[in-house]
Amino acid sequence: MKLKKVGIALCLSASLLILGACNSSKGSTSNQKAVKTETVAFQKDINQKNERVWLITSSKNFGKDSKIVEAIHVENGKTELITPGKTLRELDKVSDDKVWNFLVKANQESYREERQQKIDDQKKYLAHDQGPTGLDDYTSKEELEKGIKQDQEILDVLNKTTEFKPVTVQSEVSIVTDSTGNQVNKESLIIEGSTEVYALLDTGGLEYNLESPVNTPIEILNHSYLGFDMKQATNKGYEDYAESYMMLTRKTDSIKNISFDKASEKGVKELQDND
Repeated sequence: MKLKKVGIALCLSASLLILGACNSSKGSTSNQKAVKTETVAFQKDINQKNERVWLITSSKNFGKDSKIVEAIHVENGKTELITPGKTLRELDKVSDDKVWNFLVKANQESYREERQQKIDDQKKYLAHDQGPTGLDDYTSKEELEKGIKQDQEILDVLNKTTEFKPVTVQSEVSIVTDSTGNQVNKESLIIEGSTEVYALLDTGGLEYNLESPVNTPIEILNHSYLGFDMKQATNKGYEDYAESYMMLTRKTDSIKNISFDKASEKGVKELQDND
């Protein structure tokens, strides 16, 4: 009888351990939320009103000190473009959610400095009847004074403003597919610059041909980047002279991979290969 009781006790203990293990396992996984991953494409982000920051740098001598020549911000179906002039190294300690604000502030500072330098150069030209290279020898005194006044007005606003919101710009995405129409061979991206003088940010335009997605993470200091290899758009016959660039975004857990836009994506224009 004693052996029987011991056997029953062991079975109960084992059952309790198994139940305990099951409960413990459930408890450890219940707090873990699965991160939804998706394929990222430029126009797709706009249509789905996702937020993303794209950094454009030269491919030449690419690395931690590569300058961010342009930055694109996509959010709520809108596109913004600035030329911040910061490097990947300077951006390294900035958290993902603060990247765009950091770049906007950097753009504001550089724009302020450029405006001040332009005013100083124009005043120097007026005072000595000569100035630095770049000022037109045939510019009249009245035109220079008018330019100084306009730049000073903008500079005054810049100096009084602490928060800047870039203006929305128009983007255009087009693709070329293969003979089957199912495979995208290349994608072009055109963003029109702002013509608003009081945008208060250096907002140029751009036109690039996206050559191929980069889905192998590029490790730069404390961050990983994905994106596209691309070239600056040129006239036909001058493609060999086009400068190479990269359009990168920080890798996050939600990114499955980077891809060209599909022909079926709203807002994407499909071109013929010879267009």
